[in-house]
Amino acid sequence: MGLVMILILLFAIFFFFDIHNVIRGKMKLETAEQAAALAAARWQAESLNLVGEINLLIATENVLLSENITVPDTDIFKDNAEDGEDILENKKYARGHARVLALNEMQSRITFIGPLLALAAAQQTAKNNGINPVKESGDHDDPRNVADDFEQYQRRLNSDNNIYTSGNNLNINGYAWREPYKILIREIQSNGIAVRPNAMVVGIEGLQPAFLGDASLYSAIIACSKGYPAWCHWRLRQLIKEDDSFFENWPPMPDFSFIRFSQQSEIYPLELELRTDLTSEYENFQLYGTNFGKDLMGLNEAMRYRSRFYHYNHRWHPNERTYTGPEVDRHSPWRRGIFLRKNIKPAVLYGGAVAYAECVEHIPGVMQFKSSYNQTQAKNLFAGKAHLETEKSLVKEFKTSKVQVGGNYSVDLQNSGCVAKPIGEFSPPASLRDASGDAYDSTNPVTIPLVLPVFNKVNLIPGSLQKVRIFSFKWPPVEQFVVALKDWLDKGNSIYDENFVTPDGTNYMLEALRLLGTKEFRKKGYNHDFKAENLTGAELIKLFDRETRLYDPVKNPQGPGWLQQPMLHYGRNYKLPKDATEMNLYYYTAEIANELNKKIEEKMKENPNYQEAKYIVPPEDETWLFYNGQYIRMKGNTFFDNMEKDPYDGCGVIPCRCGQVPCQCKGGISSGTNTGPARL
Repeated sequence: MGLVMILILLFAIFFFFDIHNVIRGKMKLETAEQAAALAAARWQAESLNLVGEINLLIATENVLLSENITVPDTDIFKDNAEDGEDILENKKYARGHARVLALNEMQSRITFIGPLLALAAAQQTAKNNGINPVKESGDHDDPRNVADDFEQYQRRLNSDNNIYTSGNNLNINGYAWREPYKILIREIQSNGIAVRPNAMVVGIEGLQPAFLGDASLYSAIIACSKGYPAWCHWRLRQLIKEDDSFFENWPPMPDFSFIRFSQQSEIYPLELELRTDLTSEYENFQLYGTNFGKDLMGLNEAMRYRSRFYHYNHRWHPNERTYTGPEVDRHSPWRRGIFLRKNIKPAVLYGGAVAYAECVEHIPGVMQFKSSYNQTQAKNLFAGKAHLETEKSLVKEFKTSKVQVGGNYSVDLQNSGCVAKPIGEFSPPASLRDASGDAYDSTNPVTIPLVLPVFNKVNLIPGSLQKVRIFSFKWPPVEQFVVALKDWLDKGNSIYDENFVTPDGTNYMLEALRLLGTKEFRKKGYNHDFKAENLTGAELIKLFDRETRLYDPVKNPQGPGWLQQPMLHYGRNYKLPKDATEMNLYYYTAEIANELNKKIEEKMKENPNYQEAKYIVPPEDETWLFYNGQYIRMKGNTFFDNMEKDPYDGCGVIPCRCGQVPCQCKGGISSGTNTGPARL
């Protein structure tokens, strides 16, 4: 018994020793990630402020006219005794423009050097917090070796035949950026890489048409082919309503010609652009200057000097399709308090510069662990990872004496690090605020597109609050597929050719494109020939019988597609008339609900102690039709259909498993992979 107790005690000691090491490693890594992200964001904020300060200098007339400031090439604009008044005036503005160009070059340098200082700060901060750096690239399968990605990035920068060397990209606003940029990255790498940053490395983000790069579209198509009601996917519902001629040459050729170099550091980018166009929004330069104690010139003066200013690019603004910041729509789950306790502060409702930090460590253990991972087909579909095999459990087992803490994007393609953001707040003068005094218009730094020195702090933010493109040269499967698709189509081949070999894990994307190219599949979702007005009310009710009334190319070619069915609603915890649950068919309107509630009010007047919950009242223009215990919403005599946004429920019902009992999981807002408050 003593020996048994000693063995148990030894086992417990080893076990808790390993557990303690893992917890300690995780705490160390969390601290390092957060500190690294904040350090990088601080340098982004400093860089933005410096660019903003130079913008103010450019808008300050006495700087451009000062006789004490010299810049190269201004000697050719020296005044001569024989110069007339007009010539002297033109030379004055030419000297001012030369200074504008010199200041623009300084700003361009900042957009490259500032982010790399952020990279260096993030690496050093993580190392100071105990993260072991990687100094040399090695095996591509080494999950820790982020240095390998930097090596590949250097090879791309060194190439003399790519997007970095085309056009005027080698000399940006007078700054020959490439060699200093490569040298500084090499210097940072030689000291060891401990943090994986975010980056906007040139990839396929400029792909046209954009739907070819949407991995969730392919999953939705596969899900529909298996009977799941995923037709509500916003890209799919648009595509299936296109005329058949749209699919004659299917699929469209992927076009990467929209891709361009951003002309700034791709690692920890500031997301800025130098613009030469001046619009009426700058007529109030002088008023903006009062916030910074500077006397700024107006629009006409700026135009005479041919002034150029750095602006926030399209990724900052919430009205742009490519905006990557927090959602500002009032229906957004962020704004409705589903993910956060309060609405986001108006001052930070913008996208733009963001700093990501991801570390990974492998904690050695005394004991060996065995782990298994079970994932069902239904969960795969719901997570956007569709497979063509029949539903089955996907089990992976492995044994290890090391435990990984932290995320590794090069392996799992998941955002699992920490995200920080430069926080700026700008208050335009009272005379420029709108009549409503809306806080969004008066405090957001991108209210005026001109970059200004307003970024006074940095904060950690939830990882799902702003999309982050993470630095890695392992392309996501959808990007690999699109590149292979373009190569295949460029040779004049068809996607229906059985010889088309897709990259590993992307065969379902090819199958999805083939399905979408067939008219029969598209009509299952939306049938152009179907007209609801051609059917009687009784026939419309039978639309719930999927087996007999849905579109079928043989049995019912004029039947409705899924998007044309009336909506069913499940599980409302409302008080409803007893007849609605007992009768096969029952019409329920606001008039009926008000009559029932009036009777309750009369009882309450007669007896002050009488209590009864009132009946739910449908909107005035709606009728709720109960049919076999479920109900359909109608507007007047017209059924709501699945093409309309339902204010009560999400789109679609996804079958899943609750324990061992099959049940219904309602569709709705997907919470993402890393929601909630920043992990403090």
